[in-house]
Amino acid sequence: MPKQPKWREILTRFTAQLRIVSREVSVKPGERGAPLELWNSQRRILDEVALGMEAGIRKFYVLKSRQLGSTTIWVIVLIFWLATHPKMKGALVVDQDQTRENFREAIRFIIDSIPASYFGSAFGIKPKGGDNKHFMAFTNGSQLNFLVAGTSESKVAWGESSGYAIVVLTEVANYGSPDGLANFEEAMSEHNPDRLYVYESTAKGRNHWFKRWNAALADPYTCRCIFVGWWSKELNTIEVGDPKFEVFGRQPPDTRETEKIRLVRDRYGHQITMEQLAWRRWRASDASKTPQSLDQNQPWLPEEAFVVSGWSYFQVRKLNRDLERLTAVAFKGYRYWPGAEFWSSSLQPLDAEVDSIRDVQLRVWAEPKPEGRYVIGCDPAGGRSEKNNCHAISVWRCYADKLIQVAEWADNRCETTHCAWMLAYLAGSYRNCQVILELNGGYGKAVMTELEHIRLMLQAEYNTKTFADLRKRDPKAPDWSDFLSMARYYIYRRPDSPGSAGYILNWVTSFDNKRMLAGEMRDSHINDVLVVNSRLLLEEMMDIVEDGEKQTIGAPGAGQDDRWYAAMMANHAYVQDERPGMIMQGLTFDKVTDDEKNARKSNHIVDRIVAEHFRNYEGGVVETTPERQWQLDRNLA
Repeated sequence: MPKQPKWREILTRFTAQLRIVSREVSVKPGERGAPLELWNSQRRILDEVALGMEAGIRKFYVLKSRQLGSTTIWVIVLIFWLATHPKMKGALVVDQDQTRENFREAIRFIIDSIPASYFGSAFGIKPKGGDNKHFMAFTNGSQLNFLVAGTSESKVAWGESSGYAIVVLTEVANYGSPDGLANFEEAMSEHNPDRLYVYESTAKGRNHWFKRWNAALADPYTCRCIFVGWWSKELNTIEVGDPKFEVFGRQPPDTRETEKIRLVRDRYGHQITMEQLAWRRWRASDASKTPQSLDQNQPWLPEEAFVVSGWSYFQVRKLNRDLERLTAVAFKGYRYWPGAEFWSSSLQPLDAEVDSIRDVQLRVWAEPKPEGRYVIGCDPAGGRSEKNNCHAISVWRCYADKLIQVAEWADNRCETTHCAWMLAYLAGSYRNCQVILELNGGYGKAVMTELEHIRLMLQAEYNTKTFADLRKRDPKAPDWSDFLSMARYYIYRRPDSPGSAGYILNWVTSFDNKRMLAGEMRDSHINDVLVVNSRLLLEEMMDIVEDGEKQTIGAPGAGQDDRWYAAMMANHAYVQDERPGMIMQGLTFDKVTDDEKNARKSNHIVDRIVAEHFRNYEGGVVETTPERQWQLDRNLA
């Protein structure tokens, strides 16, 4: 166990002097409060902060279960930090006025409980002008401001100040305005060596707190993420002698519980006991609470906390299993740089550490295979509503029993023309493909027009020299003369009237046919047909909900679902057009994979025979022993 930093040792002695008001401990008349005996959950938080600060990190994100004492420990850290750092300016940010008053009372109670001789006269609340609802001033020159972020989206200018060196922001998920929080962060010091910034909250769906948590995970050099699950508090148990244990603690863990217990042990080094499991089962037995509500308030794992309000359209457990699987799935990342013309655009390969870069535009999990059959869904920005402002292209390889994601491109900083160029590039690379394009709003029609323009340019005779020059400069450049030769559009036909005339190309969304596509994708996913390799796509699928009254399916509020929509259209093209024929031909994933391995092995054998022939051939004579002839006859040499 590494040695604790000095401030952690001093804080431990400091907390022993304090008294608090606790719902878990009874206080006798005349006592100055309950002694602060730290729970395992609180010690875990302090240990993580100590490790982070030793590594030079000053910004901490805490995702917590309810009733773990996290807020109490941060109040104590605030008081300690201001007491030991004279003339420091700090802030406590809460979500509403009543919460501010509760915190002020708790802080005053804790300060009054400090023995008078502990800090001497260096620290205390000033008797006049230094204790009101807006701030507390202390005799050592430090000051603590109380700020209310509010739950309204319109409250933006709540933190316009400067020079905060220590800030604790509580229940961040309840803040109504992400812009207000961003404005406040401008008031936080960037260079004070004693600075400390803490964002702590329970989850509340996949809102701005979810985005901040993920952004912090992607920036381990300046942020440290701390998760404290229900299992980290030792009081969350039902002892063996309790009657409830006979009901909830006698059955061994089921498959799901066993997996959760393993993940907690592997990630956090904590072994969940049967007494703890009995407590979790007892909490889950409350019929007044939904499983999503329990997972959000008392999560096993961080990804389990960020469930949407109501029922997710896709099965959350399976999405979580998919997210676990992706830890071992690598991809190649690219950034797309559009040029003045289609063929002068370029893809910039990114380095191998792309897993932490969330704004990579193109992700490739599998290179194009000449024998592969593909479907490509494209949802241009603005195709369905103004909030979904990412162009998205989703590429999948088809088998009789699997649809596997091989590439994904998404970007909200390029023009519709550039979306068409990227679609042309991917369709030309994954050659034997069917493209299905959202036409609503006119953006998809603009993409179709540009694709046709590209096709005509590629066929034009005057471009032949341009293509030849490109190939000379880069032998690996695509053969533009044969580009898009095998790509074809999806042809829409009414499912209730397949023999009728009036076919159209691509897709125009209505609520009814969107329901059909969503249902198809949910079936493909739950039946293990759909193999999603994009973490961002899985996160979007987590957000999808159906509102029958409003006749909507998608991410609520300002949530993004462009990747999901592009993938959903690709799945529809697969289900309707590609899968039936592949089933008839028996082109399952296992068969196609074996055939490709055998083909590679056969080609390798032929290459070895030819190479061996030229090595052994000298002056028209080939030396072959009987043993070697036997190997050659059986393609074993």
